[in-house]
Amino acid sequence: LTVSSGSGNVTFTGIVGGASGGALGALTVNSTGATTFSAAVTAASVTTNTGGTTAINGGAITTTGAQIYNDAVTLGATTTLTSSGSGAINFVSTLNGAYALTANTSGATTFGASVGGTTNLTSITTDAGGTVVINGGAITTTSFQTYNDALTIGAATTLSASAITTGSTITASANNLTLTTDAISIGGNLTGTGALV
Repeated sequence: LTVSSGSGNVTFTGIVGGASGGALGALTVNSTGATTFSAAVTAASVTTNTGGTTAINGGAITTTGAQIYNDAVTLGATTTLTSSGSGAINFVSTLNGAYALTANTSGATTFGASVGGTTNLTSITTDAGGTVVINGGAITTTSFQTYNDALTIGAATTLSASAITTGSTITASANNLTLTTDAISIGGNLTGTGALV
């Protein structure tokens, strides 16, 4: 299913994909306006285009494939994003909103721009079994950040939180990782030429 609206807003006011777990195929939303998911979404994949904004207000988006958010995303509720089929969860642009985010995939979760730079997230949790790639330079939460899978630091990065926990390896390449926190738990080795600061 492809929904296109030029510069107009696209709002899904109810459950997308069926209340009993029935799923759509691939869902693509093309708009340079505001795309809003007001309730839970179940689909094969979800893709939004660049140039607008996406508000995830429904609490959950579940796919078997990838979730690719090419525009700026705001969370309007405590949110769980799940790809049950090892699909990527990719935030290409900024991510903001005073709510907790959980990202579950055995694929790659990528933060391509700053997270919590305008409005701090409450917390971030990723599950084990995949990877997290941080390319946006900064992730800021008011509470904890827990990364249960391997971390790759693709740019000089500052993580700011009340507590930061990593459950696997950290690959820093040539980029330093700065942790601004009161409590740190590092669960794996740091590799690469970047430093943990």
